Amino acid sequence: MIYDLKKEERRKGLHVLVGVCIVLFLMLDRMITLLLLFTLIVLSIPLYILVRRKEVFLLSDALRYFGREKEYGKGAIYFLTGCFLSIALFENTYSIPGILVLSFGDAFSSLVGLRYGRRGRRKTLEGSLVFFLVSLSVLLGFLPPWKAFLVSVIVTAAEHLLTPDNLFLPSLTAFLCEVLPV
Repeated sequence: MIYDLKKEERRKGLHVLVGVCIVLFLMLDRMITLLLLFTLIVLSIPLYILVRRKEVFLLSDALRYFGREKEYGKGAIYFLTGCFLSIALFENTYSIPGILVLSFGDAFSSLVGLRYGRRGRRKTLEGSLVFFLVSLSVLLGFLPPWKAFLVSVIVTAAEHLLTPDNLFLPSLTAFLCEVLPV
């Protein structure tokens, strides 16, 4: 699949911004964040169905500007749902690193993979290496170095293999942060 790099830069910039906003909201109030995410997900699903069938004022333009062709915001729904599940299932101590790994790791790995990776592949070795390095950098702010390294290795492999990664990565990262011994 061939992506427009400029559009992907806008899309991944929004990815990071939304992830950071979710973390900031989460630090202020967990229940309001869960309620806000749940509301956004519930509203997004019928809009996704509607936008696939017809033009919707402003929304269709925004999706063309930020979204991938023929995706209609599905990635955004996965992103929001992945963050919601992570927050609902894990304490902030674990869900925050999971959301940040998704937000920054996925954004930077995608952009590096598109720019420097081999063409014709959905996931590239270069992108996966960047995902690992960004994940490690994020997790070092929350975990001891050996645990950050191990979690980064596992989530990098998962990011490369799992689809949709936006749905699974925050909870997988939070789970690993919680269950792996200190």
